[in-house]
Amino acid sequence: MIVERLAAEWKLISKALPNPPLKAIEFNPIPTDVEGKPTEKNVTGAIDELKSLELLTRAGLRTASENLSIPEMSLVADRALRVVLDEVLFMQQRVESDRKLVLERKRMLDDLIDETVNQYQAAQQDMREDGKRIWKIKDVSKLKQRESNDPNYEGLFSERFQTPEGYQFRMRVFLNGTGQGKGTHISVFIQLCRTDYDDVLVYPFQGHCSITLYDQNTNPLRSKKEHYTVKFKSNNSSCFQKPSVEYNPENGVAEFVSHDFLGQHESAVPCDHNTPVYVSGDVIYIGVEIEYSINKISKFFSSAANKTPPILH
Repeated sequence: MIVERLAAEWKLISKALPNPPLKAIEFNPIPTDVEGKPTEKNVTGAIDELKSLELLTRAGLRTASENLSIPEMSLVADRALRVVLDEVLFMQQRVESDRKLVLERKRMLDDLIDETVNQYQAAQQDMREDGKRIWKIKDVSKLKQRESNDPNYEGLFSERFQTPEGYQFRMRVFLNGTGQGKGTHISVFIQLCRTDYDDVLVYPFQGHCSITLYDQNTNPLRSKKEHYTVKFKSNNSSCFQKPSVEYNPENGVAEFVSHDFLGQHESAVPCDHNTPVYVSGDVIYIGVEIEYSINKISKFFSSAANKTPPILH
């Protein structure tokens, strides 16, 4: 501890003085743990040490000034100052180290919280058996760029979800598009999955699917959300037959929504409460709802998009 070091310096100096030793220089050491650190928080301990240093230095210099000549006094003060400066630098380094440690632990805790929340949300989605799923896709720009640079990119796949009847599906998304939407649109498909109960389910699957891009405009003046939705009916293709492999071929919309349309509805673009926001913080939300039904409308296009019908794949 610096206090003990400085006290030892004064005691050595006092032995060379003509008068008795520096009895005025007394101090109470700061309590430390087994590692030699203050028992209180490090920053508080550093402040306490500096206060002790100030009292000790003042007492030592006052006593030394009464017994030494000016040149001798200068040497004594210089020696004491070097000790104090060394310790101040040490304390600064210790405080900075503690600050970095606190920031690192906070970052780790934030990451753990995010991971826990994501796992909880995923678990909630995995438990859904109502034929619905909402998928939060992050880092859209980065993923779209990666996709455009990889000619063999297979797309993004969601976790499975299930209808009340027992049919299981998953989503497949190409952020940079595929087929007729390649490079210009987001393509969204569904895939029928093989299950342990296929022998008791009715095939081909008959029903309709709604794919939705969610409006993220949170302006309190906005009276309602303007989600962008495309609906289509199942058909007799292999996509909806009884699966013979893990996943059937996909069926969906190759030109679900154009990149230009998304660019006009990003949170970075100035917009009022009447304008939908589909991309916010480089995040989009895509949802799907599948309903088992025989007599449903074959196609429906949201008024939020342009009037050109998307191409079914």
